[in-house]
Amino acid sequence: MISFAESHYEFLGVSKNATPAEIRQAYHEAARQLHPDVNSSPGAADQFIRAKEAYEVLSDAGRRSVYDKKLPRGEFTPGAALEIRYSRETLTVSPEEQLLYALLDISPYEVDSMAGRPRINLSIVIDRSTSMQGTRLHRVKKTASDLVQQLNDSDILSVISFSDRGEVVVPSNLVSDRRKIDAQIGLIQASGGTEIYQGLQLGFQELSRYKRDEFINYVILITDGHTYGDEEHCLELADRAAAAGVTILGLGIGSEWNDRFLDDITKKTGGHSTYVARSEDISNLLEAKFQAMNESAVKNIVLHVDESPDVDIRYAFRLSPDPGELNIAETIPLGALRSGHTYSLLLELMIKNVPATDSEHPVLEATLTMDMPGRFIPKVWLHLSLTRAVSPEARQEAPPESVLEAMSTLTLFRMQERAKQDVSDGNVEQATTRLRYLATRLLAQGEDSLATAVLDQAGRLAEGGTMSKTGEKEIKYGTRALLLRSTVGSEVPF
Repeated sequence: MISFAESHYEFLGVSKNATPAEIRQAYHEAARQLHPDVNSSPGAADQFIRAKEAYEVLSDAGRRSVYDKKLPRGEFTPGAALEIRYSRETLTVSPEEQLLYALLDISPYEVDSMAGRPRINLSIVIDRSTSMQGTRLHRVKKTASDLVQQLNDSDILSVISFSDRGEVVVPSNLVSDRRKIDAQIGLIQASGGTEIYQGLQLGFQELSRYKRDEFINYVILITDGHTYGDEEHCLELADRAAAAGVTILGLGIGSEWNDRFLDDITKKTGGHSTYVARSEDISNLLEAKFQAMNESAVKNIVLHVDESPDVDIRYAFRLSPDPGELNIAETIPLGALRSGHTYSLLLELMIKNVPATDSEHPVLEATLTMDMPGRFIPKVWLHLSLTRAVSPEARQEAPPESVLEAMSTLTLFRMQERAKQDVSDGNVEQATTRLRYLATRLLAQGEDSLATAVLDQAGRLAEGGTMSKTGEKEIKYGTRALLLRSTVGSEVPF
């Protein structure tokens, strides 16, 4: 009997149910790293031979079948445990659309602690427009300087400032002369308007100079205002960043910045936006983001979805480690994960047709890839094959408690989003009704403070037809934070 830990599957980093295409991709990744022409380190040649042997066995259906009989019974996923729970056990035979929720929990196994954290390649992009003048810019500069002291000498840093033009304050390089970096950051002065693309472009450009597989690559964008006329350029750049494995995190200060736009930029890369209500919170939130990077054990988590004409992913939401809506595409960047944490992802799936010929209906085929620096071959490929049993008649089924709680809390978050859309569409009465119902639901859950904020905005809507910008953000980020508490208790989002 061969243990899974010693198996060809574990060595190549593929699931026991891996497809031939996944096995081929995993082998090519291993060969790219281990081939004697590119890797002269001790033992690499032997590992390359082992990878070749594993591929020859697993890529041949007959040899793979014989090999699998030597393994323990049951499924196996390398690198991480994977649990999938559903809102319903069965689908009904019907040509009509049916809604299904799938909750995915990804929990990485412990890896070699000697590997340490990945090296960080970080670009901090700071809004220095006139509105940042004073306490805001001072706290951002002070916190950025403090973070520099926490970087390792082997990390890469660049600092960009922008208003209606961008400036490279600290060129991308190894963190060595911290006193000089601190002095350069201290020279940033507020002036001009806000054009986010000017800063993002330079940040991505500087970060790309040292982008390597061994780095975890982040852009932190800090702003307090709207950008004008360059939105499409920013979104196109976010697409390029996602393709390059770069995550963009957004920090919005005050109430004037466009949270939807910042969400659109960050979610394309697997990142997220954070609301900073008060200047004095800047330090804690920036330090929390850095701490999350510093403790990352898994990076470049990506969901690759096989298209199906009968299944639509209507919504994808990361519940933890940091709540946020994800971009819907064939390739969905999910970001990184801290050591000892679980990645929870809720998918809303619309099943368009379930024929009577099926006893088990395929719901979704996908591949989850991630980089785990503690492994000899860092890339891991987890094959997901989501199916549900089929029933000729509709059944009344209660979802598992964890799925029900996630669905319920997500409903609250989406309710406030719909209320904002109602206001935008001119349907103030409908928006007011939604907010009052949301407040009732929050009170029932014991969220008195957030419920009061929602009722205040419902009152403003009823009287004046608008919500305050501060109130909108308090409700949005308050309901979003409930999602994290519903899955991981007292952990604080970063």
